[in-house]
Amino acid sequence: MEDIISTFPTALEVIGLLAFSVSGVIAALQKRLDLMGIIVLAITTACGGGILRDVLLQNGIPVFFTNYSYITTVIVAIVGTLAANKLYSRHKTLRKYNVSRILDVADAVGLATFGTSAALMVIAQGGNMLTCVFICTITGCGGGILRDVLVQRMPIIFSGTIYAACCIAGSVVMYLLYDYCFLPRELITAVCFILILGLRFLGIFKGVGLPKIQYHAE
Repeated sequence: MEDIISTFPTALEVIGLLAFSVSGVIAALQKRLDLMGIIVLAITTACGGGILRDVLLQNGIPVFFTNYSYITTVIVAIVGTLAANKLYSRHKTLRKYNVSRILDVADAVGLATFGTSAALMVIAQGGNMLTCVFICTITGCGGGILRDVLVQRMPIIFSGTIYAACCIAGSVVMYLLYDYCFLPRELITAVCFILILGLRFLGIFKGVGLPKIQYHAE
């Protein structure tokens, strides 16, 4: 049982890599980038947050550069997304379905998986709540921010609907559950993941966001 639990963060990261890679490819296709642009954007989106996490936690060389399964997962996602895009463009029956939300949904899944995985890593290393919140947020949001900057658009994190706050809420709940409750690690992990994903879906589908402060010019 312990072996299964110890591999759970890795399983989370695989899901996150796939989700963020898909969002990177879709963003590149929307901007009509060439194949190199698609590859760069997919890798940056999928691995940017994880690289920042490993650097900030001083974990040595980021795992992306030492574990070939990471780049393999990204390549699989790129090929699969491009194949699906080609299939969608060739079949009129498929084009009647609105797929405009796929980028947002893929980004939300990546946010939840990488945020949860990062929070688990900080707790395993004995970090405090502030560290847990910061690393969870920068890991979950980092890849998406880099993706949006590279395609020259306002990052989703600043777009108005709830985004970074999802990671903050999830990491705080996870830390408190570990500190004060005697619940199984798998259950706590699931709670954090569902909370981050659920909050982000509220932003995507219901337009829930943080209040905006009006600027009053002098």
